[in-house]
Amino acid sequence: MFERTTRRNGSFVTLALLAVSAAWLGCGSSGSDGAMPPVGGGGAAGAGGMVDAGGAGGGVDASGSDGAGGAASDAGANDLEPWDTTGAGPLSGIFAVEYTINATALVLPVTSRQLLRLRVLQSGTQLRLRDQMCKLSLPAVAGVATVTVPAALQALIRSKITDETGNYLSNATAIGATLASPQFLSVLGANLANPATDALPSAQSPGSAVDEDQDGHPGVTLQTTSITCNPANVPHGLFVALRTAATFSATVTSNDAFAGSLTPVLDQSILGNDDACLNASGTVTITVAPGSSMKAVRVDTASLGYDLDANGNVDCDEIVKAAPALFGVYWN
Repeated sequence: MFERTTRRNGSFVTLALLAVSAAWLGCGSSGSDGAMPPVGGGGAAGAGGMVDAGGAGGGVDASGSDGAGGAASDAGANDLEPWDTTGAGPLSGIFAVEYTINATALVLPVTSRQLLRLRVLQSGTQLRLRDQMCKLSLPAVAGVATVTVPAALQALIRSKITDETGNYLSNATAIGATLASPQFLSVLGANLANPATDALPSAQSPGSAVDEDQDGHPGVTLQTTSITCNPANVPHGLFVALRTAATFSATVTSNDAFAGSLTPVLDQSILGNDDACLNASGTVTITVAPGSSMKAVRVDTASLGYDLDANGNVDCDEIVKAAPALFGVYWN
């Protein structure tokens, strides 16, 4: 029904925790086990702080190659990807996905949530999975710091599409099967020959760093405020390289839903900042905790009314608007 393709353009499945830990760091990077080094300025968003990875009303860019060998490109913003769905299995369609990443800070539990659009194309046990970050929230440590994602980085996040194909379903009869996802990998602010394994650039060895958000600084820029700065409410730029990865193992409970456990991997490196006040060391450590999870709900059934512009697609903006109904008041 469709060719096997693997295209890693990235997915921001764990940006929320990475952004927080990177903003708290003054130097260095975490290991892949998710343990974060001590604070160095910057940090979590204020209580209830929500970062829109696309901007209200902005069109979602669904551009990208439609497979290997020069296949037709996907349509423009907000259009449904032009996949061949002949004979597609019952799990095929568009799903809204919520990731919940558990962590601890100052021995206190904190949570990062992310909202994604996932399109699924099923042929027996083979799935094509295409995901895009729609919105994320950042955990808060009140009175310590804030972190925000500038517009240029928001646009970059939105452009990161992951498209993977493989035998990810344990049984062609979807209901009751296990959906074991591939690892969704993303690198921002660095050009690595081997994105999954090469060391990220650092302030001491910046050779592979790239100004990917095109703001004149190495890597990508997070805007942070910190109690180590005076005044503490003035944002400063923290320049970072980020690598995120995640896999999930979910049980398909119906043709319209699946849920299960999430395994995030976090890595980042600080390339610099625009104020030395972010260099001060602190005492907060962010550590990924057990129990991260994901859940997915179908949104492309016409009777549900989530396709607000009636164009045959449910895009990120429409998923963001539907999130409170799909996943609860957290997304209000």
